[in-house]
Amino acid sequence: MKRWMTYLVVGWSACMLSSCVTVWQSVRVERTNYLIHADSLPIDTPMWQMIQPYRQALVQEMSEVLIEADTPLVKAKPESTLGNFFADALYEAVRDSLGEEIDFAIQNYGGLRLAMLPRGAITLGHLYELMPFENYIVIMEGDSALIQRLFDRIAQNGGWPVSRQVRFRIVGERAEDIRIHGQPLQSGVVYRFALPDYIANGGDRMFFLREVPRKSTSLLVRDAVIAVLRKWHRQGRHLHPKLEGRIGMDKESK
Repeated sequence: MKRWMTYLVVGWSACMLSSCVTVWQSVRVERTNYLIHADSLPIDTPMWQMIQPYRQALVQEMSEVLIEADTPLVKAKPESTLGNFFADALYEAVRDSLGEEIDFAIQNYGGLRLAMLPRGAITLGHLYELMPFENYIVIMEGDSALIQRLFDRIAQNGGWPVSRQVRFRIVGERAEDIRIHGQPLQSGVVYRFALPDYIANGGDRMFFLREVPRKSTSLLVRDAVIAVLRKWHRQGRHLHPKLEGRIGMDKESK
């Protein structure tokens, strides 16, 4: 689409000491939109010929099948099959690729950019569409008060993807009955968790995490999850995540 603007200007004279100048000022702006369809434009043949080999190589690379899904994976709140798969893969990736032991992993809801992954072949292209951002994995640790505050914020957002080590209920805007590895939060225990650097740096209103000590890594969230999917594929596994009650929601909180 091209947009044309017509400006109506008026001018007046202003005199200062020995000289006079004309000052112009716009008083009205008129816009006209013209739709231009890509298929109506002539092909730039030399440019097309130049990019074709790169385009074909990219299409071939993005067509790599990472794993098969037995059912569609759908994104939803407070819990979803897509979110469960992604958080579990992130948890496993931290252990596989970084050799780090953590208690759980979380992923912000808005960081997953597809509403659904289809049944059947899940390709490399799907993962780039699902997670297009260059977010790195960050490992943090905190006491029960920090974990309560973290999950309270997730509750206020209506639920985020969390790995299977986590269970809690959303009551109003608060996380209740929080359990990690099946155990209630315990004072005096330090919990370790993984998340994208976007959240660690205060994104999605997680401002309080900016002050929390962290271990930054050079591993992209997307690349880590892709590596886990390739591993599962070699093992002959399929994706068939289910809703497990990781995050429940009271009726009055819906």
